[in-house]
This record gives sequence, C-alpha cells and structure tokens, in this order.
Amino acid sequence: MLDFGLNGKSQNYEQAIALLGQCIEANAEEINYYWYLGLAYLLNKQEESAKNIFLLAFSQGAQEKIEKQKDDLIKILEAYCLMSIERGYLNQVRAILNTIFFLREDYLNLDLDLDLAIDQTLNSLYQSGIQFAQNEQYQKAEDSFLKILELVEDPLTWYNVAVLYYKSEQLIKSENAINSAIALSPRNATYFYTLGLILEKKQKLQEAIVNYKKTIDLDKFYADAYNNLGNLYKNIDLENEALIIWKKALSFCPNHHGAYINFGNFYLHKRDYQKAELIYQAAIKNKICQVEIYDGFTQTLNELGKTKESIDLLDQAVLLFPDSLLLLRRKELFLPPIYVDQEEIFSYREHFSDGLETLSQAIDLSTQEGIRKAYEIINGQSKAGQTNFYLAYQGYNDLELQKKYGRLINDIMKAAYPQWAKPLNIRKPTDNRKLKVGYVSQRMQSLLARLLIGWIEHRDPNKFEIYSYYIGETIEQNNQYFQLLSDHYFHFPNQLEEACKQIIDDQIDILVYFEIGMEPLISQLANLRLAPIQCATWGHPMTTGFPMIDYFLSSDSMEPKEAQSHYSEQLVRLPKLGFNIVLPPYLEATKKRDYFNIDNKNIVYLSCQYLPKYLPQYDYIFPEIYQRVPNAKFVFIKRTGSEAITEVFKERLDYIFSQYQLNYKDSCCFLLGLNSPDYFNFLHLSDIFLDTIGWSGGFTSLDAIACDLPVVTCPGEFMRGRHSYGILKMLEIEETIAYSETDYIKIAIKLGCNSKWRKKIRDQVRANKHKIYNDQSCVLSLEKFYCHVSKNK
Repeated sequence: MLDFGLNGKSQNYEQAIALLGQCIEANAEEINYYWYLGLAYLLNKQEESAKNIFLLAFSQGAQEKIEKQKDDLIKILEAYCLMSIERGYLNQVRAILNTIFFLREDYLNLDLDLDLAIDQTLNSLYQSGIQFAQNEQYQKAEDSFLKILELVEDPLTWYNVAVLYYKSEQLIKSENAINSAIALSPRNATYFYTLGLILEKKQKLQEAIVNYKKTIDLDKFYADAYNNLGNLYKNIDLENEALIIWKKALSFCPNHHGAYINFGNFYLHKRDYQKAELIYQAAIKNKICQVEIYDGFTQTLNELGKTKESIDLLDQAVLLFPDSLLLLRRKELFLPPIYVDQEEIFSYREHFSDGLETLSQAIDLSTQEGIRKAYEIINGQSKAGQTNFYLAYQGYNDLELQKKYGRLINDIMKAAYPQWAKPLNIRKPTDNRKLKVGYVSQRMQSLLARLLIGWIEHRDPNKFEIYSYYIGETIEQNNQYFQLLSDHYFHFPNQLEEACKQIIDDQIDILVYFEIGMEPLISQLANLRLAPIQCATWGHPMTTGFPMIDYFLSSDSMEPKEAQSHYSEQLVRLPKLGFNIVLPPYLEATKKRDYFNIDNKNIVYLSCQYLPKYLPQYDYIFPEIYQRVPNAKFVFIKRTGSEAITEVFKERLDYIFSQYQLNYKDSCCFLLGLNSPDYFNFLHLSDIFLDTIGWSGGFTSLDAIACDLPVVTCPGEFMRGRHSYGILKMLEIEETIAYSETDYIKIAIKLGCNSKWRKKIRDQVRANKHKIYNDQSCVLSLEKFYCHVSKNK
C-alpha cells in the first residue's frame, strides 16, 4: 500500500501534501495521488479540503467508474481508520469515518467491524482514565478522557473531565466541562450536583444553591445535595433553612452520615448540647459508624458534664477506629469542664500528662500520610481541632505541660507548613519607615475586644502601622470598629493558609496573638513563624508553651514577683492593668429584686464566674459565710447549655452544705443566663461581689467595680488568679483583699454584717474607679517595648 509518509508516526502531513501536489502536477491521470492527497488533508484536520480533492477526482470519470473508485478509496480509508484506532489517534478516526459516510451514506462493512474496534478502544481509554484518576495521575487521566472526546461527545466522559479539573483547582475548565455534560444529558442529577460543588468552590454561593436545588428536583433522594445545601445556608447565616434541609435529608436518606455530622455539629458549636446529644444518639442508633459522629458526641457529653458517659464512649470509639489519631487525642488528653473533688483533679492531671506521651509516640511525621493524620487533631478549620482549654482550670502551674503540648503542635505545624516555619529576620526601623504591628484574633466580636481596642485606638500613628487580621466567622459591630481603627484590616473566616499568606506578604515586624488556648485555629497560626517577633497576650491568661511565641504581654499589677518562672515566653510587664479600658455606658437599675425572685432582706453575694473556675477545695467557703450571715443569698449564673455542669456544681454545694447540717437551697440560687441589661441591673441590686479563688474574675470584676460593688478577692499564685487583686490595688482599696482563705471568709462576713463598712467600701469604689479607666501609660509602655525589641532583636 502506498503511503507517501502517511503510514508512519512522524505525522508530517504538510510535507506529504506538498509531495502529492507535485505528483499530481507530473501525472494528473494517477487516481491514487488524489486519494492520498485527500487522506493527507484529512489527517491534517482539513476535512473540507479532503472532500474537495475527492470530488475533483470523481468528476473526471463515468458513474460506474466513480463507484468503483469510491470502493477503492473506502478500503484505503478503512485501513487508515484501523491504524489510527490502534495508535489511539481518535481525532483522525472521527475525520476518516465522517468522510466514509460522506462517500456512502449507507456505509456498512460486516467483514470489518469498525464500531467494535472503536468501542474497545474507547472502553480501554475510559478504564485507563479512571485508573489514572484513582492514582491521582490527573494529567494522564485527562489525556485519556480527552482522546475519547475527540471521537464521541460523551456526557459521562465530560463529567469525569470536570471532576479532574475540580480536583486540580482548574475551576473554570471544570465548570465548562460539566456544562458540556449537562448539555448532553440535561436530566442527570449528578451533573448539576457537581456544578454546585464547582460554583461553591468559586464562592458563587447563590448559583451553587440553585444547582443543589436543581439536583434535588431531579432526584429527591440525593442526600449529598441536601447536605451541601444545608451547609451553604448555614454559612450565609440562613440557619433555619439549613436545619430544614438537613431534616429533609434524614427523612429521605435516614442513613446519610454527612447530614447527621453537620446537624449534630451545628448544635454542638451553638452550644445547644441537649439537641446535639439527640442527633448523635440517633446517628449511632442508625448504625452511622463515623469518626466525626463519635468525636462530636464525646465533646457534647463532656460539655454536658456527663464525664463517665463521655469516657465510656471514647473507649468504644478508639476500639472502633484504632487508626484515628483524632479520637486517640480526645481520649488521651480528655479533661472534664468541672470536677467533683480535688482528687479527681489530680487524677485527670496525671492522665493528661501521660496522654501527651502516648499521643506523641503515636504520631509519625516521617510520611505525608502521617502528617495528614496528625494534622487532623489540631485542625481548627475542620471544627474537630482541639485545644487544652480546660487544663488551666485545674489551678496549678502548667508550664511544663504547656511546653510539651506546645512542642507537639509545633512539630505538626512545621511538618505541615515547612515554608512558614523558618526564622525571619527583623527589618531594622528607620526614620522613614513605621513599624508594622499585626494583631490576630478569632474573637474580635467578643468581650476580649474591649482589651485590644485601646492598644490600637491610642497608638502613635506616626510610628506604627496597624494590621488587624480577623479569622473568626461572625461579623458584629466590634469588627467594624477594628476595621475603622486599623490601617489595614483583613477578614479570613476560618482560613489558615490565606491568613498566613497575607501576613507574610505584609512583612509584619511584630505579630500579637489574642486568645491562644481558646481556639485551635489561633494555636495553629501561633506555631508558625509569620513575623520575626511574635507575642501572646490575654485569651487564656497563662503561658502558651509555644516555641514560636517570643513574648507574653501581661499586667504588672496582676503578676507576682516571680512571674517569669511561670512562662516559656519572655514576660513583658505592662504598667498597671496592661490595657486601656473604657467605662462603658452601663445601664442603671430599672428592675427590683422581686423580678429576680430575690428577697429585699437578703444580703446578696453575687458570684457570677464561669462554673469551671470554681474549684472543689474552696466550696466550704460558702457555708462558712452562711453560718455567720444567715440572710446571705449566694447568686450564681447558670449559662445556657451548661445545665449538666451546673448540676455537678449543685451536687458539690449540696454535699458541702450538708457537712454543716445546712441545705444549700436555702442560701444559693442560680439565675439563667442574663441578657446585658438584666446583668448590669442585677449588679446594681447586689451587695457584695465574691471573686473566685484560683482563677479570678476579669471582666466580671470590672463590671462589678463599674456598678460600685465591694469585691472580695484572694490573689492566687498565678496571674489568672490575680485579676481582681490588680484592679483593687489600682483603686487603692486593699481592705477587701485577703491573703488566705480564712481572711477571705472574714472579709465576706464583715461586709455582710456591717452595713456601714459595706457602704464605706462602696463609696471608695465609686470615688476611685476612674483610676482604672482611660489609662494610656500601658499603651506608651507597649510602644516603647515594640521599638526596643525591633532594634535589639
């Protein structure tokens, strides 16, 4: 068979076309020259030119001769078609077949089954594409699928191409590919679902919602569409719609694990623990065996104060999922929010210490898979990441435990993001360059923002350029205030990598983290080197133990003399309270005591701390006071979602009061989570503010001072137990500072029994409270530190 270079693999069709043109000029009667010239045009993707050449050849003969010539030409084309199939040149196959049917519309060759050969080739390519995709060889998979599409417009192949592009972050190509699939098969629910995924990843949320709804219209049992639609509604704050969709998902697909996970996690993170418990219980009853279900359920039970049930479930979960580091971490570092007695504290503290060793040994950071599994235990973006939040509530020196815990997180983060773990050189300040100071917070909308705002608002704008990075999700008024006060403000809702890139690009000189110890995402960031100088401050008012944190910004009034020994960081003692605090426009009392079911004859001792702050070894203080002040009423705050924790505390009170032959219900009451006006209203109606020993009141003590309440406090060993002490020292009111539990009880009794002394202290508070507000000495000292450390790093 003649080939003129068309039978080889060089595919130099232009050269063949030129050669055959010369041949025809030399011998225009040789019909084969025309056949091969047309074939060369075909293989060179010039189908119209090929057809024109064939028609030109046919025009020179009689009809009978033309039919014979067509048969000869078709045989040549069939041979090249088979050759192209064998070589995988499917674009050539399509062109050749089009030409054969152009020559004979009723073409059929029973001896040569081209359809079978093509189907076999297409199937082989398809299977290869699927295998490559499963092995994450995306380029080879794409090549296989695109070869198929050169021959046939197949919606399933377009779908697979769209998925490949989606996985490789080529979202525009992915969207185009899935739209091609939809055009060919407009009633396929999976294609619309995939389009929803792509649009969601492109942040085209409303368009994604439309396509998830279209998926459900086509297939009401498409559980993943319900699940994703619910998540989208939640993310755009349409929470009721999200709940409705998740309920529908479970009604149509009662065994869909994703809906159970999202439904349960929604209530868990809303702190509606009773509802979360019901969802997780239903999931396990329906045999939904997923790590996330057991993880969420154990967290829920722990927050409900159901410590034993939580531990029992963790034991089951670790056996069910022996490879889950997430569950192992939950088990080994388990800490309850509240303790029955001091012995229980010792037991869990030892368990935590041993658990750190066990977990460290279980982590393997030598492989990418090992890094991925380890990262799950700290990943704040997944909502399953964890901190050691409750460790500080045990009341002991946590420095060594914090350092061990910090090294563990640091090792994982360095392995996951080695590019952000390297030391950074400080850029020396010049007269022409301001220092760039960055503040990172996940709770700019919270009470903690009251502390940070003063630092930013009163900085020297000629010396400092302020960058604020908010990584929380909720936007409230405080966020707008931060944005207004900062030179640069960025919002990265739950986005670690985006925040890191921005901070690095901004070339921050000094980076300050709030809330370390409270949120896992902050802990992740703080274990990277994003600025040459990195500081921590309040959130959890204790050492972070993190190797990447250089300084801890604290309050000189609250720290003991030997405080440096409590920190892994270099301690920076800012003057007085360390923060510029503004007296908020508190509301006056508009409601009487009877509104709160409190008798006017009672001496009201308000103690409104977070219940985990109340350590069991100090419970006896309440009956000791009550014995001497029989009209005493101890008022605690019961927070929504913490009913079971409240019950544990009530059982402790019941036990300790019974040791004095007293009934705690006669003197103790719990007010359910007060709104802000009612909270300040009740402060005005109270007589005495009782501080907690071990972990002092911070904001609550400031609120009490603002309402002129006498504050009884006993400073602890660590800064977190000395907040009220520092405040009272600034007020120059030391009569209500006790240096032992015995003195604490005596002062509380005296305030309860001696109305004149109580009034005297109230008057002193009223006269002196201005001393803690609008104090800018801390800001000046902070800026002095910033300048010094940037020059001497």
